[in-house]
Amino acid sequence: MGGSGSYAPTELRPRYNLGVALVRAGELVRAGKTFEEALEVSPEDDLSYAALGYCAESRGERAEALRLYLRALSLNPGNTYARLRIKEAGYEGFYH
Repeated sequence: MGGSGSYAPTELRPRYNLGVALVRAGELVRAGKTFEEALEVSPEDDLSYAALGYCAESRGERAEALRLYLRALSLNPGNTYARLRIKEAGYEGFYH
């Protein structure tokens, strides 16, 4: 897989979709790297931040997960997945 700048902007969704497939297959490390690649293509993609938050949460990295979910919400306050994960993971006291 290529590094920063090696993907055309049209490759954001395929990167993101691959990451989702890897999460579903239980390959969270590879999924996380794929979401990071998606963010190299589009650093303002709230969906990729929320997905990275899920990967961090699954590894038990609660502070990092919250940071990523909040970043997703700062980019798109309507990101219902990030909002749901904050609620379900019990982060609500950290988010107003």
